[in-house]
Amino acid sequence: MMTKEIALAFIVIILPLCSCAQAPDKQSKNLEYLQHNFKELYSTDYDQFWKILRGAAAGAQGCKVTTDTARFLELARINSINAEFNEFFNREIEQLAVRKTECFLSALLITDENTQAGVLKRLQHPLFVESADLARALKPFAQSKYAALVNRYLGSQ
Repeated sequence: MMTKEIALAFIVIILPLCSCAQAPDKQSKNLEYLQHNFKELYSTDYDQFWKILRGAAAGAQGCKVTTDTARFLELARINSINAEFNEFFNREIEQLAVRKTECFLSALLITDENTQAGVLKRLQHPLFVESADLARALKPFAQSKYAALVNRYLGSQ
């Protein structure tokens, strides 16, 4: 009798805990998972890769939560030669910088130095917006709490 109860407890309690330690399934894959498994996810689950990336981009563009936008910007740390990703990411950050400049700067301000450098480097040679439009959007913030970031960008022009 006690053996059946122990076996049942094992099945109900222990086995689900063990499955949590395995690689995440499609529902639990998120931006952090994408960041740490970029090449693998892109090559083994292309649809999920883009689902995560597009969802994160939509959250970043929505600018409802600064940390969501910052997490998206952290993708700049990924040193990828993947043209499809680079084009998508550049388009998103360029549009964010021009259309929702204060949101963009607020998010960039709370990221680490590597992220800031990566984002600013990408903005030095924009692919989807004119450099003049980018400078025009950022210039009003050159005397604000974002001055260091803005002047770093403007000084690189």
